Amino acid sequence: MRNLAFDPQIEDDRAGWLIGLLDSVGGPGPWMEYILRALPATENWHDALQLARLLDLLAERGDGRARAVLDQERRLARFGKADEDGTDWVLGPWPASPPEPERSGPGAPDLPAPAVVELEAVLELLVLTKELPERRKLTGPLLRARELPYTPRAVELLAHADASIRSSASSLVERMKDPRLRAEGLRRIRADGFHGLTTSLLLRNLEPEDVALLEQHLPARGDPFALHDACSAIATLSSSAPHAGWRNACLWTYEWSPCGLCRSDVVKRLDGMGDVPDELRYEWRFDADATTRALGLRSNAPG
Repeated sequence: MRNLAFDPQIEDDRAGWLIGLLDSVGGPGPWMEYILRALPATENWHDALQLARLLDLLAERGDGRARAVLDQERRLARFGKADEDGTDWVLGPWPASPPEPERSGPGAPDLPAPAVVELEAVLELLVLTKELPERRKLTGPLLRARELPYTPRAVELLAHADASIRSSASSLVERMKDPRLRAEGLRRIRADGFHGLTTSLLLRNLEPEDVALLEQHLPARGDPFALHDACSAIATLSSSAPHAGWRNACLWTYEWSPCGLCRSDVVKRLDGMGDVPDELRYEWRFDADATTRALGLRSNAPG
């Protein structure tokens, strides 16, 4: 396999896949004792979530032992309750997802870009304001502008000690298109390696030939946080400026991303490029992400 990541963001929907595997080898019978013992024995809520949903499907088929284990675990409530009605957020029962709200009418119109002096005044107020809701009020109108003028002050705030200010500055820089931002982003990659902090600088300013430099400065594979930072940046940048030059970076992200959401993003990008190894497309058929599985099943890749 090319990707061995376990990501609880998307791994919570594998019960159907797991029971399908059991059915493919003659049914869950020979494995039931292991499954029934596994849930009471685990202390990890991610594993408990997987096992509980599998047991729930087995109980729906009429297995009384599966229902008894689930009922006992819910009474013990080892993983806590999330809802006032007693629903256990790990062990269920799980309510159906609410329907998507209906959207009517056009979205909020784009606002005209502010003058540089207006933007810089907002940035100074952002630094002086202590409350997060007030900071959002300051930046909200700016985020409705299709494009913002370049100001070096916004770039300076990307290194601010306050994470909230860094995040606000990053959202504003993402709306700026200027060759100086590209130059600064490439300088940072050469000096510090490729990571998520460069995403806002390059989002509207990356040139196709820059991807090769990015690939030369990918992080080491031992740190999952650095890996996720870089993989998230690749998923975002390759989406904003899709072209065939992203193939190797997307393959690297697929193989090493600890995040299932980033992986599913680059899978869509790779599928659009078309130049994907057959063994990779075959592997997609067994992915935890439903969209990735559908892309794999759509292909005729041999196993």
